[in-house]
Amino acid sequence: MDNLADSFRMLILREDAVKRIANTGGLGGGILFYALMATVAYVFSLLIQFGFLGAFAGFLSPEEVAMSMADMVFSLILAPFQIIGSVIGLFIGVGITFLFAKLLGGNGLYTNLVKLYAFLGGAQSVVSLVVTPVALLFVFLIMAALAEPALLVLVIILAIVAIVALIVWQFALQIMVVSVIMRMSKGRAFLAIILPAIIIVFIMLIVVLFIVAVIGSLATL
Repeated sequence: MDNLADSFRMLILREDAVKRIANTGGLGGGILFYALMATVAYVFSLLIQFGFLGAFAGFLSPEEVAMSMADMVFSLILAPFQIIGSVIGLFIGVGITFLFAKLLGGNGLYTNLVKLYAFLGGAQSVVSLVVTPVALLFVFLIMAALAEPALLVLVIILAIVAIVALIVWQFALQIMVVSVIMRMSKGRAFLAIILPAIIIVFIMLIVVLFIVAVIGSLATL
């Protein structure tokens, strides 16, 4: 129970909570918490979709309603596979971060890093239960403000500020965890997190340019 409480303390950038989780309990508790909270968030998103369908069913044709219902049922059937995939993705994603952290001089345990990311991810899933309705509120506000340009600009600016703040907060949490667990500076922790993404984008860009070049050369034949 202490680890569960500390997982939420991490959300306010408490490094002492990171250290306590690292030094107590096993990996299994973190993975279980992560999977459980991911399941709750997934089911909650389906309930929101169902609520939207009910609210706007009068504007849809019977065929569109049937297709939407079928999509939700299919999503519910796929839920266990989604959660399993999410857990596997956690291990892979943390493994990549761990590798880059080691290359940058970090000195920590992979299992500890996975455990901290699992507890952090579980706590963030709970936060998403609040963030999702707020995001939907912004959508409604934008739709309601379409007739008022000044109000529309204000709502869009607020939405952009909220998105940027959320991204910065997410990065700050990950930097804190990697810095503490891998015993490295926050600057190097930031590089360990951001470098894999930069490399992936660079590789994708090269692949796209290569495909474009091949298609261009074939077109000239």
